[in-house]
Amino acid sequence: MERVKLIDPKTGENVSSNVAEIGHDPSANELEVLFHGGRAYRYRNISPELHRAIMLAPSIGSFFHTAVVKQPQKYPF
Repeated sequence: MERVKLIDPKTGENVSSNVAEIGHDPSANELEVLFHGGRAYRYRNISPELHRAIMLAPSIGSFFHTAVVKQPQKYPF
């Protein structure tokens, strides 16, 4: 699974203070998240629609935390 670095193309700055990279495998419905601290996690049951919502959220880290991390039964890692 290829991850995308969360960098603003205009400024070269990170767009998230917590999340460094995100990758999604739509055939497996898996999301891989690399945090700035170096830890990586792979979450299951992540639909393409949820992945798109995460990527388009005004705050990727906050949205990801609320929508995925706080629901471990629905999105196990």
